Amino acid sequence: MRVISKTNMGRVQACSEWRDLRINKDTFVQRSTQYQWEVTWTAIQQVKHFRCTSFKRNSLWSFIIKILHQQLPVGRWLRKRKPSLYRNFNCQFCNRKADETILHLITCPDTVLLRQLIYEALWAFLADTLPQFSESLSSASLVASEINGWIGISAQSTRFKDLLIGAVAGKMDSAQFTYIQGRFKWSHHHTVLFCAKLLIRLIWLFKSTIWLPQCERTIKWEKHNGISKKDKMSSPPACKARR
Repeated sequence: MRVISKTNMGRVQACSEWRDLRINKDTFVQRSTQYQWEVTWTAIQQVKHFRCTSFKRNSLWSFIIKILHQQLPVGRWLRKRKPSLYRNFNCQFCNRKADETILHLITCPDTVLLRQLIYEALWAFLADTLPQFSESLSSASLVASEINGWIGISAQSTRFKDLLIGAVAGKMDSAQFTYIQGRFKWSHHHTVLFCAKLLIRLIWLFKSTIWLPQCERTIKWEKHNGISKKDKMSSPPACKARR
């Protein structure tokens, strides 16, 4: 007879509770057919446990988990948790009273130059990585032609925008995955490995190019409005029970 330890029972219960959270149902269950989840899980595996060999990789793993669960502290998130402190907080790039969300950050008119930097860095990454996955791309001109035909020639390309939108949610759209597999005539497994590397790089580029500057602007706004670390850590006053 198999004996189930209290530790394993606790893990099962925790996993069950995590699965039933509304945010996870919205993220994983209701949209399960829209995304190629194997890419997400492979990407996470690449930056955790024994592969997490530096603070940088650990930070990236934490960042991926947060974006996957929609827990990055953007304006909408801050106002929801600390409405008294962040009632007047909006996008710190455009300052146009725009509701700051992850999607807004990558579509904001004032981050267009930053998105172009992401595009250029992604282009360089693909130029280096594609030949490693496809022996047929034997010359620089062939590689350049494939990249331009795939993600376009600028950050305004629809396919590049779609890749970035998926990446900032920690996901790879199923249509994108199918397109990549068909374009390069790769096996499913080969495509998963490539797309996982692509997803990791795009997430890292978003973090370093847009998110970290956003954090610096947020800190500056907090200081200007007299918000201390103690204010941010304090719990909201408990509601009195009705009699």
